[in-house]
Amino acid sequence: MEALEDYIVLQPLNIVAALVILVILILITHFNRTLRGFNDLARSQTGHTDMSTCSSHNCIRCNKYDYIIKRARHIISDTTNPITTNPRIQNALTQKVNFQHENQKPLVFYIPELTAQPWWSADSHHDYRHDLELLESNAHMILHEFMELAAGGDCAGLNWLVNDTPSGIWKVCHLINQGVTNHRNVNCLPKTYQLIGKLKSAMRKNVFGNALFSILYPGTHISQHCGPTNTRIRCHLGLKIPHTSNCTLTVNQEKYYWKEKKCVLFDDSFLHSVDYEHFHNVPRLIFMIDLWHPDITEKEKVALNLVFNPLHVD
Repeated sequence: MEALEDYIVLQPLNIVAALVILVILILITHFNRTLRGFNDLARSQTGHTDMSTCSSHNCIRCNKYDYIIKRARHIISDTTNPITTNPRIQNALTQKVNFQHENQKPLVFYIPELTAQPWWSADSHHDYRHDLELLESNAHMILHEFMELAAGGDCAGLNWLVNDTPSGIWKVCHLINQGVTNHRNVNCLPKTYQLIGKLKSAMRKNVFGNALFSILYPGTHISQHCGPTNTRIRCHLGLKIPHTSNCTLTVNQEKYYWKEKKCVLFDDSFLHSVDYEHFHNVPRLIFMIDLWHPDITEKEKVALNLVFNPLHVD
């Protein structure tokens, strides 16, 4: 009898608890929609409404751009620090964004004075010449280290990310992710990581800097998008490239076909996309690394590394 009375008393309490949980879930859903609305508004104000985004809550381009800029503005507000008083950086963070090119709209940080062109070459800067020669001459080593890991079944020990795409599969293995070293992957690929340290123009210790292996499977389309900043130039080194004209990188409406053991440089703050049509069963494998834009001075690199120091990724 007492058990039945307890049940009668507890049943309304359970209903109340369920209603409270339901209300909380509704509020959370509303908050997420509101936050997404603010993000969409921010994108519409800078002309980014038609570009793809990812679901990673740590991505500075898609989800943390507002926090990154607020943090940077707070850092440069310290006028006693001579490092942060660089006029180009100050102006870029405090003045209204005015993009110079229709197809170049980086969401997070933009310096309008930098030379704007979608494609770059090794002759653009002496550091680029050194770095591209180093990468291309070590392409076999980079590929061998990665494939040896894959052949031994140890690739499962790597930290992989699967990026959002409208179709297909795009997997990446970071050695450096938004300025943060992935020690698990580095321990598996030590030679490649050591090579990064020899590159003169590599963007390190900066939230905009990345170094990674990128695998693209047939049938994958990466929607057009702009990178987060025009202070970097992205380098792709072809490692395993399918012999087909149906696997392309398009930057500013111009197509490029990857070549094995060859680098290509492009400004990823311009609209770019990737297509690999489903006519082959061979994945495309490249090594990707971010380099400093050649117009960025050494003093500006120091300042930008301070203003955009890496986040602690959870």
